Amino acid sequence: MKPRTKLQRRIVAASGRLPEITPAQLHWGYAHLLPHEAFRTKRGKITCTECRHTWQGDQQIDRAVCPHCGVRLTVVTTRRRTSWNKAYLSVVTTREGLQVIRYFLLERRVRDGHPARYECCEVMQRWIAPDGKYATVARLRNMSWYYDVWRCATPLELRSEYWLYNRMSVERSYPRCRLIPELRRMGLRYDLYAENPVGIFRYTFSQRHAETLLKIGRYDLFRYFCRAGGRRIEDYWPSLRICLRNGYRIDDAASWCDYIDMLGRLGKDIHNAHYVCPSDFRQAHDRCHVLLARIEAEEQVARRRAEYLEYEEQYRKAKGRYRHRFFGRRDRSSGAAKRSGIYRGGQGYAPLRRAVSRQERFAHPLGPHRGPEGGNGGGFAVAVAGRAVTRGVQ
Repeated sequence: MKPRTKLQRRIVAASGRLPEITPAQLHWGYAHLLPHEAFRTKRGKITCTECRHTWQGDQQIDRAVCPHCGVRLTVVTTRRRTSWNKAYLSVVTTREGLQVIRYFLLERRVRDGHPARYECCEVMQRWIAPDGKYATVARLRNMSWYYDVWRCATPLELRSEYWLYNRMSVERSYPRCRLIPELRRMGLRYDLYAENPVGIFRYTFSQRHAETLLKIGRYDLFRYFCRAGGRRIEDYWPSLRICLRNGYRIDDAASWCDYIDMLGRLGKDIHNAHYVCPSDFRQAHDRCHVLLARIEAEEQVARRRAEYLEYEEQYRKAKGRYRHRFFGRRDRSSGAAKRSGIYRGGQGYAPLRRAVSRQERFAHPLGPHRGPEGGNGGGFAVAVAGRAVTRGVQ
């Protein structure tokens, strides 16, 4: 990618003047980020994967120290004789007034009969300016969803931003870091940005309230709002200032933000210390939760009732042309099936002239549709093609 802005040209020039990784940084990454294993057989023979030294050990131990090279090992009972592990080492440093985070891909390969082989390759650099703008210098990657498919033979060049660059799995950064003056005066500590230095630095530059939390020592709140992607600190800052002014201690930031959201939905004053700083937080939180659940249940019933009325109106408009057709309903309260009436549109149900039981209908030997005189009679109603028809006496 060709640099187009002044910042990008400045970053490309400074990237070429970065020094190589030091042996101390490399040794720390190999020792703390990559696993060191020892393979143990069922008979208790332990093999060190660092120097391939073997000795007879105990079957119950999980950790051991190699008597030959002195490396602390994690003992694993397995028939495996090869392993391949990868990890990322991030080094936080500065260059020409810019904050830079360098990412190195560390690999450890173990093969039977050979000592462990280590490899290191710098795959990415994240540059951040004091005004919060940033750019990425990285190597090319293969088209895959895996993170570790870097093409180490390609040069480090300015690249377009990609979502995977923000999801690099870094366990810890190198402890000896250098920060630009704009970050040092905010009071950032190593344990705050050890796991995700890029996200922490960008959040600190973009949020003006983050510096206040750092300087008053509320690192728990700072860490929560950095990681809570759906909640912004400016939405809770008025209520948070009231808590800080009254010396109120927030033990659980997530539950407290949830409590403030429920107060807002219930129409309470979130600028009042009586609501924002309850003496019994758990009781107040549970009470608001019950009230809000009750209100939501009533709103759901009202919403469903409105939907039913709307569907009923649509049904009347669609079926209004068939109002002259009458539909009866059966009364199943007794054993005998008999009609309780005829539906006459908006007038409701009207009673029939005569109700005939099942025994009476089938009492005549000629069948239910024959009257005593041999013709159609009997004075009962039958359903024909979905409509009520009265036969017999008019």
